[in-house]
Amino acid sequence: MIEKNIGDRLKEARKALKKSQKDLGAALGITHQGYSKIENGLSSLTLENLMLIVSNFEINPIWLLTGDGEITISQQSSSDIQFLRKEIEGLKKTIDLYKEEIKKLEEQNDLYLNRINELEDRISKQAN
Repeated sequence: MIEKNIGDRLKEARKALKKSQKDLGAALGITHQGYSKIENGLSSLTLENLMLIVSNFEINPIWLLTGDGEITISQQSSSDIQFLRKEIEGLKKTIDLYKEEIKKLEEQNDLYLNRINELEDRISKQAN
C-alpha cells in the first residue's frame, strides 16, 4: 500500500467536502495555484494554514497529519482544537517576547563591540 502524505490527505478531505482548490485557497488567503502546490507537496502547509483548515472545514488534525482517525472532527475534538488554538496563540506571544529580548541583546552586544573597538583604537594609537 502506498503511504499518503499531508497533501494527499488534504486532497481527499477536499473532495469529501465537495470543495474546490479555489475554495480552500480562499479560506487560507492564497490562490488556488498556491493551494495546489500544498496538495502536490511543492509548498509546505504552515501551522496557521493547518489551523485554518481544521477550524473552517472541521477536518481532524490528527487524521490530516498522520492518517489516523476520521477525516472530520467531533464536538469533543472541536473543543480540543479551541484549546490548542489558545495554546498556540500563547506560544506565539512567548516567541515574540523572546524575539524582542534577542533584539535587545543584539543591540547591547553591538554597543559593547563598538566600545571594544574604540578602546582597541585608543590603545593602538597610544602604543604608536
